[in-house]
Amino acid sequence: MSEYIGSKQAITFLTSAMADHARLGGSRAQRDLLEFSLLGALLRLGRDDEARRLLELRRPALAQTRALHGLSAHTH
Repeated sequence: MSEYIGSKQAITFLTSAMADHARLGGSRAQRDLLEFSLLGALLRLGRDDEARRLLELRRPALAQTRALHGLSAHTH
C-alpha cells in the first residue's frame, strides 16, 4: 500500500516538475531523469497505457523498442 501511495505522489510531483522544467531550464540528463522516473511510477501502478503515451510523445524512437522493462513494445 505504501508503494502505491509513494508512486501516486511521485506521479503528481514529477508531472509538476516536468511542466516547470522548461521554464527553469536544465540539462537533457535532468529531463531524462524526470521522464524515466515518471515512466517507472506509472508502470508500478499498472498505468501502462499512460506510460506508453508518454513514451510515444517524448521518445518516439524508444517507444518502438523493448528497451523499457515492464512496457511491451506492441501497440494497441
